[in-house]
Amino acid sequence: MIFEERIYPLGDKKLMLRSATEADAEMLQSYIKTVTSETRFLMCESDEMNITAEDELEFIKSQGYEQAELTVVGGNERAIHLYESFGFTEYGRLKNANKYDDGTYADDILMVKTFGQDD
Repeated sequence: MIFEERIYPLGDKKLMLRSATEADAEMLQSYIKTVTSETRFLMCESDEMNITAEDELEFIKSQGYEQAELTVVGGNERAIHLYESFGFTEYGRLKNANKYDDGTYADDILMVKTFGQDD
């Protein structure tokens, strides 16, 4: 999905929202390295980000992906709605996969988007 560039006033500044482009790849990789070095709660460590933007683009183009999968915590309705708007559908749940300090649980919802001829 490509988002048309929009600018929003934010106090005395302006906020621009747009889709990432190929020109943003190096900046985004640097950002991911920074963020992953700040917490242990992400799916990778900062030293795992060792691919160049050019290598990543070539890899994506050459692989012929058929589907993408993700996991979202049950109850996170905003995230579920967002993923559904991108074409993801629920295909399973891991019941009580997350236990919180207050003793409550939340499921992990497994979602998939299948790439077809038109994607």
